[in-house]
Amino acid sequence: MATRVTVADLMHSRERNHSENTKRVNGTFLNHVNCFAGHDPLLSEVDLDFVMGFTDYVLKHVGVASARTYLQKLHALMQDAVWEKYVETNPMPPMRRLLPHANPTRRNYLLRSEVQQLSRTGCLHRSTKMGFLLSCYTGLRLSDIETLRWEHVVMMGEGYCIRKRQVKTHVPVCVPLCSDAVALLQELHPGEPMPNEGPVFKMMSRSVIASDLRQWTTDACIVKHVTFHVARHTFATLCITAGIGIYQVSQFCGHTDVSTTEHYVRMVDDARREAIGLFDKMMAGK
Repeated sequence: MATRVTVADLMHSRERNHSENTKRVNGTFLNHVNCFAGHDPLLSEVDLDFVMGFTDYVLKHVGVASARTYLQKLHALMQDAVWEKYVETNPMPPMRRLLPHANPTRRNYLLRSEVQQLSRTGCLHRSTKMGFLLSCYTGLRLSDIETLRWEHVVMMGEGYCIRKRQVKTHVPVCVPLCSDAVALLQELHPGEPMPNEGPVFKMMSRSVIASDLRQWTTDACIVKHVTFHVARHTFATLCITAGIGIYQVSQFCGHTDVSTTEHYVRMVDDARREAIGLFDKMMAGK
């Protein structure tokens, strides 16, 4: 069976819960794969030589950011292929080896004080505010907030956690809920126990959410460019700042490669160095 499954076959089988925009990106990715290989390649054809050749191909045809996106999609596909036992191993090396000279864009994130400021500030649509804040507390992507159901909120020991298979990667995650996250979920049903089933949110369209975030952050006097994905970055950096280990954070976020999580460690370290530099300047001015 493994030898008959193609890259496109596996991609299309993963698209059931993907947005139309993601499907369009998937289609472009498959076009590049087919142009490079000359056909729709079998999963068994995707080895290290294929990966290195495809990397060279995309870097000649698209920018670094798009190349990174396509390579991440290939990585996720091959990880799925391993789980489905179509192939024995994922041939993808870490992204830093495939794109050694491509400096990743510095990821934006919010400080704890900025999350609190947003919590105190009104937003045009309550679902946008509540969904974004829950993402800050859990690291769930927008696609997972959109598909979050009360069945995913379960007891774990003396507290709650969210157990869910991620829409984007199909990787299951189990994220313990902090007190702020529990309070937020309870606020959705004040005076009642949490429901046992049904959707947690009825989110607005992606364009409306983006508009909400622009106005909401402006009203909260936050000058950073904030997209919904910034909430996921915020969760990871807050976890690392709190002293949670990198491998635990990687599991919470559902990262398939711990090198992805290492970016957040560097972000926190950079922020600390900047703070020390500002302190030194202040002391020198006295």
